[in-house]
Parts: sequence; structure tokens; C-alpha cells
Amino acid sequence: MINILGLTVGMVGIILVSLYWNDELNYNQWNPNREEIYSIGHQFDWSGKATYMSIASIPEGPTIKETFSEVEDFMACSWLSNAVVKTENRSLYLENYLPVTPNFFDFFPFEFIHGNAKGALSDLQSIVISEDWMNQLYDGKNPVGKKLNINQNEYIVKGVYRIPGISSVSPKAVTPIDWKQNMKDNGSNWGTYQIGIYIKVRKGTDIQSLENRIYNQIILKNAIEPFAKNQNISVKEYMDQYGNSKLALDQLSTIRLFGKASGSGGAEKGNATMLYLLTGLSSVIMILSAFNYINLTTASSIKRAKEVGIRKTLGASRSKLVLQFVFENVIICLFSLVLALALSEILLPYFNEYFEKELKIEGFKIYFDLLLILLLTTLISGIIPALYLSNFQPLNVLKGDFTRSSRGIWIRNMMLGLQFIVSLFFLIAGIVIYLQVSYMSKKDLGFKGDQVVAINFSKRSSNQKYNVIKQEFKKIPGVVDVSSGFQIPASANYIGGAAKDIKTGKTVDLALSGAMDFNFMEILDLKLVQGRNISEKYASDTISSILINETLAQRLGLTNPIGAEIEYGPAEKTFKIIGVVKDYFVQGFQTEIDPVVYFHWNTIPWAKNQMNYALIKINSENSEKTLAEIESKWKSEIETEGHPFKYHFIDQEFANTYKEYTRQQNLFAILTIIAISIALCGLFGLISLVVEQRMKEISIRKILGASQGNLIRLIGKEYLVIASISFLLCIPLTYYLLQKWLEEFAYRIEIPIWPFVVGLIVLFSLVLTIIKIRTMYAMRTNAVKYLKYE
Repeated sequence: MINILGLTVGMVGIILVSLYWNDELNYNQWNPNREEIYSIGHQFDWSGKATYMSIASIPEGPTIKETFSEVEDFMACSWLSNAVVKTENRSLYLENYLPVTPNFFDFFPFEFIHGNAKGALSDLQSIVISEDWMNQLYDGKNPVGKKLNINQNEYIVKGVYRIPGISSVSPKAVTPIDWKQNMKDNGSNWGTYQIGIYIKVRKGTDIQSLENRIYNQIILKNAIEPFAKNQNISVKEYMDQYGNSKLALDQLSTIRLFGKASGSGGAEKGNATMLYLLTGLSSVIMILSAFNYINLTTASSIKRAKEVGIRKTLGASRSKLVLQFVFENVIICLFSLVLALALSEILLPYFNEYFEKELKIEGFKIYFDLLLILLLTTLISGIIPALYLSNFQPLNVLKGDFTRSSRGIWIRNMMLGLQFIVSLFFLIAGIVIYLQVSYMSKKDLGFKGDQVVAINFSKRSSNQKYNVIKQEFKKIPGVVDVSSGFQIPASANYIGGAAKDIKTGKTVDLALSGAMDFNFMEILDLKLVQGRNISEKYASDTISSILINETLAQRLGLTNPIGAEIEYGPAEKTFKIIGVVKDYFVQGFQTEIDPVVYFHWNTIPWAKNQMNYALIKINSENSEKTLAEIESKWKSEIETEGHPFKYHFIDQEFANTYKEYTRQQNLFAILTIIAISIALCGLFGLISLVVEQRMKEISIRKILGASQGNLIRLIGKEYLVIASISFLLCIPLTYYLLQKWLEEFAYRIEIPIWPFVVGLIVLFSLVLTIIKIRTMYAMRTNAVKYLKYE
């Protein structure tokens, strides 16, 4: 029963992870051009960390096509957008329409239900919609030739498509980009990365060579060398200051998991790290289960020894015995697999919710994986016991000699030790992950976001009404204050530029813009470490006054920043520092806090056009009623065309920045319980068999006056030594892996000693508890039963 339970648990993990892998690897496999299509990405430096993003400058696509013969074509796309879509009969807020160049369907040949892909986007008034939009807007009826309106622009429906498989690019509708106008406006603008580009290459193209040539002949020549020349600095100096815009060509077939960037057009990158983690952990659990099976089977070999001896005496060959034992193992593994399938089906809804997937146990691939799981489990757990059992010598076992070489005992002890090492790793890692997550949840963030609501502007007309919003919302009972700003925790705007100290000439290459209203700092309870905040009392505070954060002051080397003047890139003018803002977390704990320049909206006029959120502080009493009134006023007076009311609490949104690590904490807690349970089950089975084999000795010792403590020391000494050695071996491996995991965080804990001490105490306590339970049973057994024939 222990064997079946252990194998079942191990198989469940492998089945669920296989489903996850199959789903992720299935992205874009329906596309016949997946091997020839590549997304263009560039490397950017954010917070001192190199990051690849799938954006390019507008002239890149046509220049690459004209320069390299192996590039057959390029396709450009903008960003997924949401809008109120109107037809003759209804008006709905719909999501995910994508502006693209007319050859979009040559790159992504979706299945057309109505209309034809050829020429579907031939003019700027064309739109092709998905089956989903057709059902919502036209009740599933053919809409080809009908008109619809998006953001006051009228389109004619030219077709309806269905995506035949899982696709990285999966818009709900596509509209044509005015490419001629884009080239007219930005055809020579190599310094602005604002569009997504895919290229299609000939089969057999050497991609690494093409990537290098595009970078050297096009990117360096057009996007770096001219700008370095304009600033009278070398190319190397320019790249040191502004980054090298390194190129990445990511193949469509593998971009989901293995691309450097995610891909443009709304494509999202899969979590390869989590997949590798899940695969490794589930494999370890499976191996632990197999070790348990091997240990218990070989340890209980005495029960089958006489059978083997008699069968060999009657002429059975070793090969036949091996086949028999392997067949028995296949039956056990098959039964375990059936139980694992049933358990996986039960757990799948929770697994899907946990990882935000929609997995199902269906399709040829999963059944092939199940067969592979069965074969591997049979091989791992069946061959060693079969060879071990078939190796008994008939003459010895029929004379009652069941002793085996110390080598077999050593192998069992080694496998038990490995189980202890894995159990200790999960336990210690679980504690350290909990400490890091706890550190992130309790650390002073530098702001207070409870009861502060951020409402997302759906269009620019909203920020033009900001003063109206502020006045009207303040009239609502329960609203304490209203403000807005760029650097909102977990929702920051990443517009910025170089900041240069006029006096010393020292420059910080990228300082983010902190455009804000006068009361932005008060509403988030931000602190000043020097100077004062901007104020309506001073006219200069909307003209030339700024604040900087501690990080920017440190990087500029300003020990007394008040009164210092800096030149700030986005405004191209000089400002005077009047205050220093205490650093607060905006992006999360994974990256360092960015340097920021804070200023009023009117100081740099274009900033107000980039306003994304209104911040509203509400009373904790009757907060639901207050939110309902805010929503009602928002829909009736601000967003009158049907845009949804979207909001979030600042503190809750920031907590989402480490949501994945909270999941890892929960995952390790579950795996710790599973690993320790499997190890303890194996230990219980081994000790039970050892006690059974030594009952004559125990009975004699009992008659001679041995206490339970004596028996615990007799039986437990060996297993405590194994536990001690396992602990010593576990320390360096666990410390190294946890240190690598913690390197993901710019702000992290130091690994303390006490989780290792706790791990040792827990392991020793559990081992001693198992030994005590079994020795208590042995002490209560009638010694006469085992000695009556002696």
C-alpha cells in the first residue's frame, strides 16, 4: 500500500507538469510559417538590468527587407487596444483589437469563416473581426459588408476569422495601420522604438549570422553612430551611457518559452523558470517514490526468498524470474497510474486556478506521455528489485540463510539518505522563501496605499477633465482627497530622460519623470528628507522647481542638493531642486529603485497628456458605498460612452508584484509535506521490516531486561547516522540554490542559520518518533511467539 501510494503521488506531479509543458509548447504550432517567422526585439537597460523588449523603430522593417535578400517580407503591428465598438443596433466595450500592416494574414494565416484573407485589409476603412466579436456584435450572423465604429472612426467589416490553435498573437479584431503616413512621419526616426515588427526569412537561413549582420549594418549604422556623432562622443561612450540596443531575432515556434523577448502584437512570454522548477520538483518527488519502492521491495526480500529458492530448484532460470518480478511491478505501476489519473482529474481545476491555465486531460500527446511515464516508472522502480530478488541462491535460502551482502544494505541506506536530503531541502527552502515573502510584505515601502484607489483613464479626454474630476469627486461623502501622478506604486509611467548636474557635469542617463499634482505626496504619505514639497503658493513651482528622490541625489553625488540646478532631458531646460523625496518602492523588490525627477504637471506641459490614473483616498467606513458613488459619477459625467470603470487599491496592486513568489511559498509548503511523508513512509516500512527480521534478538534482549530506550538506541542508531550525514550533505547544496534564488531580488534577506537547525531538529524528531512507535509495538509483542522453537 505504501508503494502504491508513493508511486501515485509521484505520477500525479509528472502528469500535471506534462499537461503544462504540452500547453506551452503548443503555442504557434498550428502556424505553417512558424519556423520562418521571427520577432525583432532590442535590449534596453531598466534599473541597471538588461531587458529585451519586442519593439523596433519604424524604418527597421523596410530597411531590413531591402538590405538582406534572405528576408522575404516584414509585418508591423501596434499594441492591443480596447474601445467602445458601435454598430447600428448596439454599443459594447470590447477588448484586444490590433492595428497591423495589410499583410498580417500572410504571417498569421487564421481560418476565415466569412470573407477572404486576400485583400481583407486593403484600405484604411477595413476591419476583420474574430468569431467572438461577431457573436457579441451581430449574434453570430455574417457581418461582412456591415459598418461599425471604433473611437469615432468608421470601418467596414471585410471578414471574420477563427484562430485554429493556441497563438502568441491572438487579437479579437485587426485594423490596418496607415503605413505610408507612418513612414512619412517617422521613416528616418531611428531613435524612437514604437512598433512591433516580424520578419519572414527563407528556409535554411543562418539566423545567428543574419542577426549579427542586421545589428552591424543597420542598427549600429543608423541608430547608434549618428547619435554618438551628434554628441561628439565615441560609439562605445554612447553605448555605455544609453545602451547598445542589441538585437534579438526570436523564432515564432519557440518564442513563447525560449524567446529573449515576448513578441509584439499582444504576445505574452511564458514562465519557463516556473516550468523548469515544477519539472525538477515533480521529477524529484517521482524519484523519491521510486526509491521508496526499491527500498521496501529489497528490504522485504526475505518474504520472497524461499519462493525464489524453490522456483530455481524446480528449474526456473534467472531471466524468467526477472520477467516475473518486472511483470508484477508493471501491474503495481499500472494500478498506480490509474489512481494518479483519477487524482489528477480531481486536482486539475485547482491546478488551473493556481497557474491561471485551462488544461484538460485529452489529446494524443498526453496519452503518449502517460505511456512514457509508465515505462520510465517501471524501469526505475522495477529492474533493481527484480535483479535483487532473482539473485538469491537456492541452497542458502532453503537452509534458512537469508543474509545478503552489505552492499545491498548500503544501497538502501544511500537511497534513504537521498530522501532525507530532498526532504530537508524542501523544508529549509520553504522556510527561507517564507522569510523572503514575509520580508516583502512587512517591509516599509515608503508609501501608504491602504484606502487609496487608482482609477484608470481609458482615453486622453479623461485627463483633460482632471480638474473637473477632482472637484466633483471631492463632493462625494467618504472621499478624503483626489490627486494624480506618474510614479504610482505598481502602475508607474516609465517616461524619462537624462539628468545632468549643471555644476559638476555629472549625468544620470535615465531618470524617470515624476509628473504630479500638488497633493500627490500627501495622498500616498510620501516623506521628504530635505527641503520642501511643490506648492500652489509659489509661482516658480509650476515653472522651474523640481524635487528628486534619494537615489538620484546619490547617483549625481549631491550631498547638499537643495538649490542645485540640473538639466533634465524630456524638458530640455534647467530646473532648480527644492526638495528630496525619500525613496519608495514603485516596481517591486526585484529591481532597484529608479532615480526620479518630480515636478508639477504644468512644469512640463506635455506630461499631462500622458496621465494614466486618478488617485482617490477614501474613508475606511462605508468604502463600498463610496466606491459605488464614484463609479456612478464616473460613468455619468466622465466616461459617458460606455468605457468600464476600472480601479484597484494601491496596496493590493503592489502586493501583486510578488504574487508569484507567494505561489512558490505555497508550492514549497505542499511539496515539503509530500517529500517528508514519502520519506517517513519509506522509513516506517524499512524499520518495520528490520524490527520484524530482528524480533528474535529483540525478544531475547527483552527477556534479559532491555528497556525501550535500549531498543531505540539499538535500532535507531543507524538511521540517526544516515540523517546526520544527509544533513551535512544538504547544507552546501541548499545554501547555494537558495542564494541563487534570492539573487532575483534587489532587496532581500540574508539566509539565517536557524532554518537549517530547525530542519535538523524536525528530521531527528520524526525519525525518533517512527523508531519509538515501532519499538513500542515490538515491546508489547509476546516474546514466546518468537522463541518457542529455539
